Amino acid sequence: MKLDESKHPLGTLRGHIKCTPQEALDNWGFVMKPGATGILFRTYTYLDAQNHRRKGVFISNYTPPSNPRTTKQQLNRTVMHDAINHWKLLTDEERKQYNKKALKMQMLGINLHNKEYLLTHHPAP
Repeated sequence: MKLDESKHPLGTLRGHIKCTPQEALDNWGFVMKPGATGILFRTYTYLDAQNHRRKGVFISNYTPPSNPRTTKQQLNRTVMHDAINHWKLLTDEERKQYNKKALKMQMLGINLHNKEYLLTHHPAP
C-alpha cells in the first residue's frame, strides 16, 4: 500500500484499506487485531464546547463479513430480490400511493412496499 504524501491520511481517506499490520502501524500508529485484513476509516460530526460543528475520523479494524450461504440466508435473499423486482413492476400511480402512505409513517415508499411484501410472502421460520 502506498500513501499519497501530499494529503493527510485522516482527512482524505474513507472506507477500508487493505494493508498489513506493519503498514497500519507505520502509517497511522494503529495496531491491528488478528484476523483483520485492513483498517476502516469512518468520519463523524460532533458539536464542540462552543456548539460549533466539527468533523472527526476514527480508525478501527476491518474484518470482511462472513457469508455462510446457509439455506435460510439464501431463501431470505431470494425473497428480498423478489420484493425489489415486484416494486419495479408497479405503475407510477401505485408507487405514488405507497410513497403517500409511507410519508405518514416517516418511511420511503419502497421500504413500506418491501415490508408488506416480506410479511405476506416470507415463509414462516
